Amino acid sequence: SSATIPSRKQANGLLGLGVVSTGLLPLDAIATKTICPVLWQQLFLEIGGTKAQQVAVPKRHVVDGHARHVLELVCLTVGVDLKKLQQDCTDVAFQLRSVQGSCVAPFPGMSSTDGSANRSAKNTCV
Repeated sequence: SSATIPSRKQANGLLGLGVVSTGLLPLDAIATKTICPVLWQQLFLEIGGTKAQQVAVPKRHVVDGHARHVLELVCLTVGVDLKKLQQDCTDVAFQLRSVQGSCVAPFPGMSSTDGSANRSAKNTCV
């Protein structure tokens, strides 16, 4: 069984992931520095809700300066700093992936289908 994520953390993470899914922010805007960008992209694609999201990571529809402002507004809206928002997005992404569990093959270096084992142990790009 996986640990329960508090409702507030789930809401923060889902909002952040949703803003990226719509193309208002680049995927790396909500990524923690502890996860390899390639694995983060793979995780995002695996938890995507539409076929278009599974084929490619959404392109930014907003120029970089505006993306920074959108990110600041998201953080202000949920009442957390960027680092906390990024962690919430990462935790929720792994939780969503674990729910899909048996439907999706684990990342290289992960030994369990729920993603709970070795998440940080082999978090490097190949």
